[in-house]
Amino acid sequence: TRMEMLKSQVNPHFLFNTLNMISCMARLEDAETTDKMIVSLGDILRAALSPRQNSTAAADVHLAESYIAIQQLRYRSRAEFALTASGELEQWYLPHFTLQPLVENAIHYGVEDSDEVCRITVSAQAEGDTLTLRVHNTGTPIDPARLSEIRTFTVKPQGHGIGLKNIYERLSMLYENFVFDFDSDETGTTVRIVLQQSDLKAQNLPSDA
Repeated sequence: TRMEMLKSQVNPHFLFNTLNMISCMARLEDAETTDKMIVSLGDILRAALSPRQNSTAAADVHLAESYIAIQQLRYRSRAEFALTASGELEQWYLPHFTLQPLVENAIHYGVEDSDEVCRITVSAQAEGDTLTLRVHNTGTPIDPARLSEIRTFTVKPQGHGIGLKNIYERLSMLYENFVFDFDSDETGTTVRIVLQQSDLKAQNLPSDA
C-alpha cells in the first residue's frame, strides 16, 4: 500500500516538474504563447489529479480561464471567448469541475458544428445570497426534441467529458435547491445555474472543500 501511494505521488510530481522545465525553456526562448499554453495545461492537470470533490467558485472560474486560454489558441479565429467574474466568489462552493465542462459543451456544439465564428461568453456573478453562472454560445440552435432530452438528462452523452447530468447530481449533493436550465434559439444556446447561499448543505460539505 505504501509503495502504491509513493507511485501515485511520483508520477504527478515528475509531470509537473517536467512542465515547469518546459515552461522555463519557453520563456528563455521568448515563446510566450507556448509558455502560456503550458501553464494553462498545468493548471488543468493539477485540478484533474486533485482528490478534492468541491472547490470555491473562484477556483472553478480560474480553471475555466485556463481551459479557455488553451482553446483560444487552438481555434484562433474560429471562436471568440469572453469571461467575466464579479463578487466574492471565494465564499461560494461548487463541485470540482463545474464551469469547464459547460464551456467544453459550448465549444463542441457552437464551434465544431458551425462554419461561422462562434462567440462563447462565460460569467460568474456573486451578489448577496445569489451566485449566477452562465455559459452562452452563438452557434446553431439545438433541435427542440434534443433540447427536451437535454433538459430531462435523457440525451446520450457525446465525447469523454463530464455530462450535464453529472454536474446536476453533484450540485444536488451540495445544495437543497437550485436553478439549472437550458435555452436555445436563434441567438444561440445558454446554460444557467443559479444558487442560493442559504440552500448550501453545510453539514454535508466535505472537509477537503
